[in-house]
Amino acid sequence: MIPFKKYFIHKLFEAKEGDRIGIQHLYSYNKPELYSMNYKTFKKFIEYLEQNGNKIDPSNSSVSEKVDGMALKVGNDELGNFFVQSSYSGKVYKSQDFLTTIKFPAAQQAFIDGFDKLREMIKPIIGNSPCVIQLEWLYSPNATKLEDRPGMVSFVVAGYESNKLGTWSTFVVLNVSCEALDSEKIKSKLVKLSNKEVKFMLPNVEAFKTIDLSREASEARTTIDKIENNQLTQQIEQLKGNRKRDAIQARRHLEKQLFDLILPVEKQMYEKIVSNLIRTEGILGDIEGYVIKAGNITFKANNPEFMKAKFEL
Repeated sequence: MIPFKKYFIHKLFEAKEGDRIGIQHLYSYNKPELYSMNYKTFKKFIEYLEQNGNKIDPSNSSVSEKVDGMALKVGNDELGNFFVQSSYSGKVYKSQDFLTTIKFPAAQQAFIDGFDKLREMIKPIIGNSPCVIQLEWLYSPNATKLEDRPGMVSFVVAGYESNKLGTWSTFVVLNVSCEALDSEKIKSKLVKLSNKEVKFMLPNVEAFKTIDLSREASEARTTIDKIENNQLTQQIEQLKGNRKRDAIQARRHLEKQLFDLILPVEKQMYEKIVSNLIRTEGILGDIEGYVIKAGNITFKANNPEFMKAKFEL
């Protein structure tokens, strides 16, 4: 049987574009052409920066700490039916359905074990209103003690203080989207559920210094204008669906041109952002990365040390 942390790395490498519920990277060292922010979203992000003085600061953006756990969504669908969703499962409405949607035993057991408990905790808060709560889940039974760091445990790479975790689970609340309900009140009620067994935490970074991205945004604008002038994205769209060999080769060539232009700019911007945010201590221990919400665009900027360490497992 493969170790629990190896399972998540395995799933990361075999994933295909669009099949994860996790938050997009601004730039990823692993398969950057697949996991980095897509061109359409990056273009919107640059437009947002230009409207806000090319800066990320507490007046126009929010920053949350990301933990090294399992991506999870819970809530009600449009009919009021409660669901739990893992990174790759789609919405699941009965705990036993995870027997077929998740293959790895340890992860499978976590979701089967968690389904009813999550419903019992969250359903009274949201009722039957359509709602999606995005969480990062640290499932304590799957934690590994770090022999060289007493009192610390790890789920994938980052180390956390075991006395700060729930004995069953710890949930970091990343986002709440409920049109008919007050999202901030829902977050507050979730936090109040915390006890020795389970903890809900808000990962907000309350104070961070302004990150000036003027130079990076200027270079991004030059790159975007070049892409638009060459109509790269339009040419790619026109070739999608065409299964002729020549068309496929032409599309791949154009996509490579697009990646070659945009990825260096995204990497440069990612490095500037993460170098300005990294601190020495997080809410639970090591800092795995940050989730940044700029307007209606949400992305993550992971600590490069931990991002690279995952690929060495």
